Amino acid sequence: MANTTPPPERRLTPHATTGATINASLVSGLSGPQLIAVSAGNLFVANTGAGTIGEYNATTGAAVNASLVSGLSGPAGVAVSGGNLWVTNYSAGTIGEYNAITGATINSSLISGLSNPAGIALYGGNLFVINNTNGRIGEYNAITGATINSSLVSGLNGPYGIAVVPEPSTWAAGLLAVGALLFSIWRRSAGCVRRRIPAC
Repeated sequence: MANTTPPPERRLTPHATTGATINASLVSGLSGPQLIAVSAGNLFVANTGAGTIGEYNATTGAAVNASLVSGLSGPAGVAVSGGNLWVTNYSAGTIGEYNAITGATINSSLISGLSNPAGIALYGGNLFVINNTNGRIGEYNAITGATINSSLVSGLNGPYGIAVVPEPSTWAAGLLAVGALLFSIWRRSAGCVRRRIPAC
C-alpha cells in the first residue's frame, strides 16, 4: 500500500549567494507546506495539510489567494508555466493541471498511477516527476500526460525534490554540496539530447 503522508516540512529561506536568512517567516500560517514554484513574482505553495495550493507575493509574503486550488489529495509539488499549474497529489498518486490565474481545473488526473509523486519540474514541454516510494523519476508530456519514460532514472533512495537545469549552471555545485538532486539536460546539437545525474 502506498504511503499517504509526505515527509515532515523543512523550512529554509536562504540568500541565493551567501545562504544567509533573509526572512524566516516570509509566509506564515500554512498547513504542512511542502514544495514551491515561483512565477511572475509570486510563490505557489503546496499546503499538504489543507489540500490546497496557495499563491503569495514573493516579496512581501502577502496572500494573493491562499486557496487558489483546493480539494487536493496531499499536494506535495507544483510547477508553473504559461498560465498553467501542475500539482502532484502525493496521496492519490496523480498529477493534476490547473489554471494558474483562476485555479480552475483543466484535468485533475492528467497523469495517474504514480508512486507517491512529490517533486515536479517542467522542461522543454515535459514534466519530470519524483516517485518517492519506488525511487524513480518519470518523464511525461505536459499537455497530454502521455508517458515518455516512467523510469527515466531509477534506484534512488527516497527522492523528494527535483530541479531541471540546462547546463552550464553556476549554482549546481552548491546544490549538490547540500545533498540536492539535480537532473541536468545537455543539448549538444539539434535532435541530440543527453541526460545525466548529477549535474556538475
